[in-house]
Amino acid sequence: AAAATAAGEARSPANGSSSGSVPFRDAGAATGHERRVIPIDLFAMGKFMESEAQVESYLQELTSCTVKLEQVDGGLQLAATGPPRAVDCVSELVDLFTSFHGPRMEKMVTTLPARLQSRLESLGGRSPFEERTLELQGAAAGLVRGPSGRTAQQIRERTGVARCDVEAAELTAGEGGVARLRIGGLRSRVKACAALIERLATSWDVEGMDFVSRKISIERALVMERLEDPEGRARRQLEALGLSSGCGIKVDLDSGAGQPHVALVGPSDAVEEAARLATELFIDPTFLFDRCFVPLDEALLGRLEESRGRAVWE
Repeated sequence: AAAATAAGEARSPANGSSSGSVPFRDAGAATGHERRVIPIDLFAMGKFMESEAQVESYLQELTSCTVKLEQVDGGLQLAATGPPRAVDCVSELVDLFTSFHGPRMEKMVTTLPARLQSRLESLGGRSPFEERTLELQGAAAGLVRGPSGRTAQQIRERTGVARCDVEAAELTAGEGGVARLRIGGLRSRVKACAALIERLATSWDVEGMDFVSRKISIERALVMERLEDPEGRARRQLEALGLSSGCGIKVDLDSGAGQPHVALVGPSDAVEEAARLATELFIDPTFLFDRCFVPLDEALLGRLEESRGRAVWE
């Protein structure tokens, strides 16, 4: 500032006139910023106030403006400060959210007009939105998806991403048991979502999630033998149970950790369903005798079907 003043004085004429000096401006004018007050429509006040923190953080991240919702004289307004082009974008986003048929801004930003998306990208030199595809092991995919996608929905709401979907086509217990998860939204939200999913998938860190855990002891030697199969086919059958019921399943056969068991983690209804299916699987001949073919005479087959209450052969 001193250098600028000196330079101005050096350019000033000897008669002391102000020609060539920099006139006084407030901080906003000096930085080329403006402060604009945008009134909120009476019929939209409810959803703006209900998600006040989310609205402010979304608008700030999208435009880099400073925004604040303010209650005045029984009404609501939003004050935005930033470069004029950015403040124009804030105004347009407020209009879009006002007319949007939904209470959540993360849903609204997925339907922005291409023209506005281009303007937002030009403000920061890159798109404020990001989309990632994550690969998960089968058991982790069941944990992250949850029953009927409920856990993925909880993750989406918790992190504020616009989408968090496990691609159903990949939910198989085939080779490797890999599933793909697609997440998208504002960059900061996608980063937070990816970090949460990584914690769930790698360490089963379920803090803050409405989950329960359960263990099923493995007592039969034949079940142990099947689960120790180096080709992993029996374990993949268990993974399929987790994927179909919406919970995570881990097999722990290390005798040093106590009784060998199957651990289940997830929503209570999903864990109960997976436990039931696992218990049935452990007595199913097609699971226990995967590599064996034993021809059965009709009388023995009839007795087996009668004792199990269903067909055992097809």
